[in-house]
Amino acid sequence: MASVSAAAEAKTGNNQFLRIVAAISTISGWLSAGMIMLAVLITCQMIFIRFVLKAHGAEGLEEFGDQQQSRVWGHSEHYG
Repeated sequence: MASVSAAAEAKTGNNQFLRIVAAISTISGWLSAGMIMLAVLITCQMIFIRFVLKAHGAEGLEEFGDQQQSRVWGHSEHYG
């Protein structure tokens, strides 16, 4: 266990500011990696809904005059 603290001390020295910056940097790195993973999962979920569950096209739309309302997402699309 002494080698771990020695490595950390060699990296930041005995400087409190450098230890805080290193901790913030590590937390930010893990947080950004988690957000990238979440974005990939959301994209995969959208692809699954669109292509596997077939939640697109005219069969998923209800007509409202010159607009069509998506039953799945609730947004309007204009068709001329």
